[in-house]
Amino acid sequence: MSVAGMPMSRKEVLATSMSALGKLPPTMQQLLSLINDPKVSPKDIAKIVSYDPSLAYQVLKAVNCAFYGIPREITNITQAVVLLGLTNVRNLCLGLSMSMKLAQRIPESKSFKLVDFWRHSLATAIASKIIANQVGESREVANNAFLGGLLHDIGKLVLYRVFTNEYAELVEESLAGDRDLLELELQFCEQSHADVGGNFVVSWGMDSSFVSCIVNHHQIPSSPQYESLCKIVKLGNKLANLYGFNCFANSVSSNIRDAEELRARVFEKADELKIDTNLIETDIRTKVISEVKQAESFVEAMILAAKKSK
Repeated sequence: MSVAGMPMSRKEVLATSMSALGKLPPTMQQLLSLINDPKVSPKDIAKIVSYDPSLAYQVLKAVNCAFYGIPREITNITQAVVLLGLTNVRNLCLGLSMSMKLAQRIPESKSFKLVDFWRHSLATAIASKIIANQVGESREVANNAFLGGLLHDIGKLVLYRVFTNEYAELVEESLAGDRDLLELELQFCEQSHADVGGNFVVSWGMDSSFVSCIVNHHQIPSSPQYESLCKIVKLGNKLANLYGFNCFANSVSSNIRDAEELRARVFEKADELKIDTNLIETDIRTKVISEVKQAESFVEAMILAAKKSK
């Protein structure tokens, strides 16, 4: 790719591609416009979401999984809006819509498979919400932890969508040797997947709390405003890996030394949040694995949506 005969740097290619990918679908444009109207009703919101059958289907799949804690089956979007509230539905629709857009026409490689990506994302989301509840956070924070966990690696989807073969090679190099993926990403395009993901969700109008979760899921947040939420999602990500829900095939937990190092890091982060480390290997492990299994239909639905768009 070039401009006026001059080749573009990878950073410039990424910025140009993200600008195109950052354009909101018509349904989301209407939804965001309508949701700020103080007179809007749940039926109004449901009508807009239903204009996109794929999005409506994904929303119902998500709200009917155990992680939202709704005791009965939700059969229509209006019920979902009433039970979850406008803000939660807005954030969920944004997250699902951008994820589905990125996954469209995306080829798979030996190391990068959508089913692994979504299982890891879902396991991180579930673990994050369980941790939030465990440390006594509010329902709002727990819901934000869930969606923050679901979206934490969205930058990997962006990088894979833009630099498919090259990014697959980076992943394989990281898995094969001692070089960290973040280091390889920075060398490759001057941004890590965390930075890329944060910039991408900003372009879609996601709340700053989610931006912070994504940007800081590998580092200490610079601002104390969302420090607790970031720590929760950071631990949720590590727990997903510890429990075998890795983003990439043949990832860290398949290596005994790496698995032991991961377990040590998990316990360190659990101590920071004052979580009994015994729960990491008992109750929390059981809940995460069980809920991921129950939510397998959500993963299948996300894969199906990507295939239908090809």
